[in-house]
Amino acid sequence: MLTSSQHEVDVRIARYLGRLAGGTAGRKVQFFLETIAWAWAPARLWCFKGVKWRVTPSLDAVTTVARYAATDHSVLVRAASLAAVAQAGDAASAASEAVRLALADPSRRVRLAAARAAAEARLGESLGRELRASLADEIWAVRWYAARALAGRAYDAELGELARMLVATTPRGGMALTSWAHAVEAVRPRCRASGQAADLEEHVRRMLDGLSPSDRDFAWPLTRA
Repeated sequence: MLTSSQHEVDVRIARYLGRLAGGTAGRKVQFFLETIAWAWAPARLWCFKGVKWRVTPSLDAVTTVARYAATDHSVLVRAASLAAVAQAGDAASAASEAVRLALADPSRRVRLAAARAAAEARLGESLGRELRASLADEIWAVRWYAARALAGRAYDAELGELARMLVATTPRGGMALTSWAHAVEAVRPRCRASGQAADLEEHVRRMLDGLSPSDRDFAWPLTRA
């Protein structure tokens, strides 16, 4: 697909969506959803294959995709559906109910995908109650995505709670630092504006000072200019 034209990509994704809408995708449901997520993602340059085209998702398309997050028995399919929703931009509003249900899914994988969708698609305004509950999820990454989703609409009184959660769930190193750092960068400006950033700022400073050079690379959202 990387070398396809924009028209070819549009036609292929439309065909996949038609199969999903008609319930005729069979064993290819997960593949179709993963390909749609790729096609909906922001266009970017690929190192070896040239330009990747982007398909703009419609509300109807997102509704079709989100149905699988709410109804499919496969954890992998539900997570793939939510991964596509995460790339849907403004059209993701059509999936808010599916994301709401998925935030309480028994599967850790699905809850993580739902929290990421809420953060990436900026669904915090419509999912405030569910995302606040996710701040206590056993999976730290779910908490971080929930904080990102809530950061723009949290009341000043809630910002301290978000900051304390981020301090308490700081990973020791590795790739998890990137997700955590993105959450810090989402919450920190609001904390600064409300005068509640001092403890978080000091914690971030000490944490960065104690990281190895390789781990600092994973914390790049906090160190970029």
